[in-house]
Amino acid sequence: MGIGPDSAVTSLITMGDKPERLSTEASFAALRGAGPIDYSSGGRSARRLNHGGDRQANAALHRIVFTRLRQDPCTQA
Repeated sequence: MGIGPDSAVTSLITMGDKPERLSTEASFAALRGAGPIDYSSGGRSARRLNHGGDRQANAALHRIVFTRLRQDPCTQA
């Protein structure tokens, strides 16, 4: 539920021909540009969203998540 043909194709293209490189959730998030990265400014340290990933893959992930949030009771809970 929530994964249409466009989102599925975008995900497959992003993974490419080496899906074994996505061994963890962190590597999957980094590839899509959805994972946090650490940064520091002066004496302050914080995290921000990584904007260096694949924008189309990130948009597909966004569509999947929000479709599931609207329609799937388990995801809503």
